[in-house]
Amino acid sequence: MVQLKRSLVWLNALLTASQPSSLTTKKLFVLCFTIFFLALGVKLLYWQDQAGSTVNNFHALAYDTEAENILAGKGILFPNQTPKSGNAKLLVHPPGYSILVAISFTLFGNSLLPLSFIHQFFDSLAVVVIFLIGLELFPLGLATIGALLALFSPHFAYYGLNVSPESPTNLLLLLATFFLIKTIKNFQLKSVFFVGILIGLSCWLRPNALMLSPFLAILLPFLEAKDRVRYVIILVLATVIIISPITIRNLIVFKQFIPISIGVGANLIEGIADYDLENKFGFPAYDQGVAQADVKIYNRPDYAGNQWSPDGLMREKNRTKRAMEAIKSNPIWFLGVMLKRVVFMLSYNDKGSARWPLNTAIVPIVAAEASFGHLVTETGKPTWSIDPASLAGQGKTLTPQANTSFQAETNELVIIGDNSSYNDQFSSPIIPLTPYTDYVLTLKLTQQGQSAIKITSSDERSILAIQIVRGERLQPDTNKNTISVPLSDKSNVFNKQLALENKLVKIPFASGPRNEIKILWSNDGTSLPQTSIEQIELSQIGATPYTWTKPFRVLIHGIQKNVYNTKFLLPLLLIGVFLLILAKQKQTLALLLIIPVYYFCFQSILHTEYRYIYVIHYFLLLISATTTYFLVNMLGVSVIMCKNKLINKK
Repeated sequence: MVQLKRSLVWLNALLTASQPSSLTTKKLFVLCFTIFFLALGVKLLYWQDQAGSTVNNFHALAYDTEAENILAGKGILFPNQTPKSGNAKLLVHPPGYSILVAISFTLFGNSLLPLSFIHQFFDSLAVVVIFLIGLELFPLGLATIGALLALFSPHFAYYGLNVSPESPTNLLLLLATFFLIKTIKNFQLKSVFFVGILIGLSCWLRPNALMLSPFLAILLPFLEAKDRVRYVIILVLATVIIISPITIRNLIVFKQFIPISIGVGANLIEGIADYDLENKFGFPAYDQGVAQADVKIYNRPDYAGNQWSPDGLMREKNRTKRAMEAIKSNPIWFLGVMLKRVVFMLSYNDKGSARWPLNTAIVPIVAAEASFGHLVTETGKPTWSIDPASLAGQGKTLTPQANTSFQAETNELVIIGDNSSYNDQFSSPIIPLTPYTDYVLTLKLTQQGQSAIKITSSDERSILAIQIVRGERLQPDTNKNTISVPLSDKSNVFNKQLALENKLVKIPFASGPRNEIKILWSNDGTSLPQTSIEQIELSQIGATPYTWTKPFRVLIHGIQKNVYNTKFLLPLLLIGVFLLILAKQKQTLALLLIIPVYYFCFQSILHTEYRYIYVIHYFLLLISATTTYFLVNMLGVSVIMCKNKLINKK
């Protein structure tokens, strides 16, 4: 028992921050500066790998339009014209992110690329903030491990490239947590008010944190009794003051009390559909389906164009009503759905495929080789081509059920896939190329169903690029990790779904050390897809730039591949929670879990994609760092004990 008490005292001391900190201001600045640029370096490697695919993306389209309206003088907060016919588009998003986009357009021109770099700046700062949070709660070594886990995270780097509000929102919530910790340690009214301001500002970007201020009342036990009432009142009041301009705008323009934005009804319906695999409720699982459902319910063909106009508020209220009726009639089932979403929120990169939206937890890791580094629009030198008849004769069918045929009258090779979801169907002959060179593969084709075109090594073991192609005649599927976009607007290979209006598909890739490749056609979530190929041409763009990054890429690739998966990180997290409980670090644990638990409670009710919730992993990775720090110190203690035993024997 005495030994156990000593061990617990040692554990408590091990996990407690030194007071006062031994770090000088200069040393702290150097550490923060180093962490910032390491994080930025990882994110820039991701940006090169994605070659802009998550820059000009689907999420940016609405904000792009709203920002252009602001710059055109159509109003920043209040519209210059009252919305007509129940048009509720103004209420779909808070105005904050559109304002940020408009500022970027004003400073850097009408391009989303600078905004992507602004996001990388925000996300790199977020890693610094989680390091500072770690220093407030833990020793320097533990805080450093937590920062390293954050800066190498593939999810933070990948989703940070999205032109959507999550990146600045996450930074504000991390800053709010940092100052909240300061407040709990040394209660000051101005600090509490500032926390409320930060939470309110985050609501200008995304409404997810609307209930966070009252939720923080959970921390009341860690405050002195005389401060508790003031803490709650000031925190909530500050948040309300910040979001009140939006609420007042909504009240004046729409004559209704809407705190920030609408969308709960659509999110509830889509969220139920995400887990209603038997379709017993008949709810749509995607935005287009929500609008189509309204057409049937109200017999209004004009509702098909948009779920928010016309009569957007009325339709949204009825969606909420229908969703709540389904929940009330199946409360146990819905509770199970919420628990499944919590499990999903705690997942990382796992092997294999997953259905939508669970597949949003699976993101690419940094490539071990330098990726395509030119503009796809650059004119290249044609180095290889093949006509459909030759492709039919020299290619190879990979499954017995796949069907390939050359259509002489149209000069097309038609590939019809089998009934599988993701199997490879057809392979091109081996194609020669030059190592360490950028290429663009151009295909002229038409598509029915959804397929994936893969560029692989000649042995088919390494995938250099994937392009998802989809015909417009099918109903939109629920694999929202891909999107339909005009080819003229997009350029890259990852996570896109093409509207093949002009029948041209361009796939950029870097050859790396290889001098041969193959092209594979595969099913992608739908059976019996049909691809009709008219022309294939390979163009050489130039030498692949930034090949000097390979040593760094190999290191980061290895770390991300072996560390950032659920089987590895989830046990570290659970052990970290257990260690903090053993060490009687209840306040520390509460401060680190407050935002994750908030998301578990509120976001689990709604349709959830990983990008909505990845902010919680800044805190969870810091808890996981507790386990790593403990194990490293235990190893050090064991080494010292063994060394002392050897000395005593001598």
